[in-house]
Amino acid sequence: MSFHTNYEKWLHYSKEENCPVCRKLPAPEDDVDIMEFPTSWLCAHPRVCLKGTCYLLFFFIYT
Repeated sequence: MSFHTNYEKWLHYSKEENCPVCRKLPAPEDDVDIMEFPTSWLCAHPRVCLKGTCYLLFFFIYT
């Protein structure tokens, strides 16, 4: 199951120093990028309990 359902793991990954997006690391636990938009990614986990469940990850581009 995705780390989003585990508060402790979510809290760990939500910090900038552990964020896979900020560190340009692969997504944790086999998450899959479905679509990339200019300021966000639509992602899913292959083993969700509700078929079709996904999440939208927003990011900001600082210039």
